Order: sequence, then structure tokens, then C-alpha cells
Amino acid sequence: MTDNLFEKVIVVVLAGGGGRRLWPISTDANPKPLCSFSQDGKTMLQKALDRTQKIVSADKIFISTNGEVAEKIMAKIPGIGAENVITEPATKDTAAAIGLCAIMLGQRQPDAIMVVLTADHVIPEESKFLDKIKEAVCVAQSGPYLVTLGITPTRASSEYGYIKTGPKLPIGEATLEGLNFEEKPNEQTALGFLKEGTYLWNSGMFIWQIDTILAAIKKYMPELHAGLEEIKEALHSAQSTQVINKVFGGLDKVSIDHGLMQKIKPGGELRIAVIKADFDWSDLGNWNAMIMPADKKGNICWGEGESSVKNSTNCVIHNAGEQKSFLLGLNDLVVVNSKLSTLVVPRKRAADVKQLVHELNGDRDLKKYVEGDIPQVARPLAGKCKSRDTENSIVFSDDGLVATIGVADLIVARFRKNVVVAAKRYLPDLKDFLSEEELAYITGLGT
Repeated sequence: MTDNLFEKVIVVVLAGGGGRRLWPISTDANPKPLCSFSQDGKTMLQKALDRTQKIVSADKIFISTNGEVAEKIMAKIPGIGAENVITEPATKDTAAAIGLCAIMLGQRQPDAIMVVLTADHVIPEESKFLDKIKEAVCVAQSGPYLVTLGITPTRASSEYGYIKTGPKLPIGEATLEGLNFEEKPNEQTALGFLKEGTYLWNSGMFIWQIDTILAAIKKYMPELHAGLEEIKEALHSAQSTQVINKVFGGLDKVSIDHGLMQKIKPGGELRIAVIKADFDWSDLGNWNAMIMPADKKGNICWGEGESSVKNSTNCVIHNAGEQKSFLLGLNDLVVVNSKLSTLVVPRKRAADVKQLVHELNGDRDLKKYVEGDIPQVARPLAGKCKSRDTENSIVFSDDGLVATIGVADLIVARFRKNVVVAAKRYLPDLKDFLSEEELAYITGLGT
């Protein structure tokens, strides 16, 4: 976009998320922003930067992340240098991260319009997205509005937050007043939101003047504002790094939604403007949030590893491992294979992967599979299994970790060359995929 409107625009891409729900692909060694969850092989962050460069030039794009991820970003993403990365000294959620960016970027361009995006969004319809960003910038420029994009919900999802919208504001083409931000609801409440008709999905994308967001933080989050002012005073001093580390480390860990947006009421000096957006969108919070073409039976299957899928429906299958995967007789499951681990979980329980990762982190023998940085010389690995709420199933590994959640009557077996996930009734058919030794071993486990 080269319109004069965008001369004042700077873009911040939030890329600090750990992505625990997307394990075993997202690990400590290779966090979510640097993972690929698409068929083109590009990382989440690279795809976000590609979209962003259609709004502004590369020198006006800044990445907000923590120190460990910052080093990995600069090493892996071409053209990203230290001057484009705003490093958070500690993980304090989005309110502090956005505030730090506003203070630092405001020193460079006080009259800037700040577009806040995230690295974990999937947006197939980029032209529609860009049109809405342009509309949002126009609204933000017109006054003290905290602008956000609200996605028209396509289902009663409990995986997203919601924004309750009110009457149309006298600006923009489809701008509504934001009345309230709602946390992720249960399924029944989400269904009520959908039927009510005035609720939109909270996209987590924000557009505002830097002066406007700082004024809002001063009014509704005074402790955060005081800390930001202390940082601002020290930015050009010899002690800037020490001050930033100390002050930021003492800030509360709170999201921008909870800390600020939920506190703003209609009709005040500061108002929330919601741009209604109808493009396909996902924030890729877990394995059930994938937006990709499915086959005739509803299976989404991709990855550099080879997969054979038979008699299965509505599954999410990602093979990023070295083994060939065979899947037989499965329904509504997530099956993910990495070089170190294999995960099997029902799609409706995909969010439970976060708790599984927490448990793995607490196990001295299994923590390394979350860290993900196991040198090649340490392999092959001893086989490990971790099962939660798993019934009447054969779960086995002779190389790496197999983890299952909430499954029943399955065979989940990870060998050095093959991974098999099959309904137990298909045990006789495994002779077509496994060696005699592998088949004999699985058969023995089932007796």
C-alpha cells in the first residue's frame, strides 16, 4: 500500500507465544512463530511478515518477542536485524508488550498510527484483510479510537474470545461501537452469542494512534503507565538496558484485553471501534484450528513426511517426522508426528495438549521432548509413552515419545521407520504396512 494514509503507519508483529498447544511441532528449541503449519513450508512469522509488507515497507515493521525467541528470529528470518526487534526482558503478556512498543516507537515517530498484528494468524484471503486494515487506519486517524477487527463467527466456538458490538459509529463503512470484550466462553454460551447476532470473534488485531493507546493505558492501567514512563526517561541513557530489565520485570502479567479493553465503556472520551471483517481467519491456537483444504472425507493431511490414510474421516494429520505414517480407521482425531514425538488426541480435546506439555515438563525423563533440542548423536532414542484418559489401546514406541489423550480402542505404535495409528479392529491389516517383526511385537502387546 503506497497511499499517503500509510506514511504514518508502523506495524508491530507480536511473536512471543510459546505455542504449547501445538506440541510436538512447537518446542522450546523451535517455538511457534518459527514453525511451519502450512503446505508451502513457510513459518508462521514469515507469512505474517509477507502480509505486513503489503501494508508498509520492511523498515516500518517491528517484531515484539522475548530474548530467546529474538535470537532465533534474527538467525532464521532473512532481513531481520536487531533494529527491527523489540525484545521483552520477561514474558508479561500483551499489555506490557504493546505498551513497551508504544513507548519505544513513539520516540521515533510520535504521530504514528500503530497496527498491532500477531505471528500466529492464518488469513487465506489477504486482499480482504488488507482492505480492512486500510479501513481501520482511517478510523484510527480520525480520533481517539481504539480500533480492532472483529471476525464474523462461522460457528459457536469456545476457542476464541468475543466482542459484543453496539450501534454503528459515524465513521468508516462498517464500524461498530465495541461494548464489551468477553473471555473464551463455554460451548453453550458461545451458541448463545452466535444466535444473539451482535457478537464477533476477537481477532487480537489492534489499530490506534500511539498517543491514544498511551492515554488509555494511563487512565485504565496507571501502574503499567508509570513503569512505561520510567522506561521512557531512561531510553537514551547509559543505564537504559538495566532500567528496562528491572522495570519491565516488575510489571503485572496481563493481556491487553483484560487489562484495558474490558474496562472501556461506551460513550466515553476513549471509544472502542470494531471493524466487522468477513474473511477466513484462525489464530491457530491448537491443532483443531487449522484452515487448509481437506480431502473428500474431511481429512487435512500435510507435511514433508509421507502419510498413508485409509478409511478415516475428519482427521488432522501432520507428518514432519522421518518415518512413514500409516493411519487406518480413524475419526475426528489429530495425529502429529515429529522427528522426536508422536501425538494422538481427539480434535475436540486439542486444547488439552497444553496440560500434557505441562506434565511432560514436570517429568525429568520426558522434559527433553518439550525442549526439542536433542542432538542427532543422542539418537536413536529409548522408546517412551505418555497416555492420559486412554482406554483399551496399544501404545508403544521404540524410538522417541508417543503421547495420547482421550483415545480408546486404538493401536498407536512408533517404530524407527514407521508410525502406525489404527483402530484395533484393523490389526490384521497392518501386515500390509509393517515388517513381520513389528507386526509380531504389536500382536504380542495386544494379547
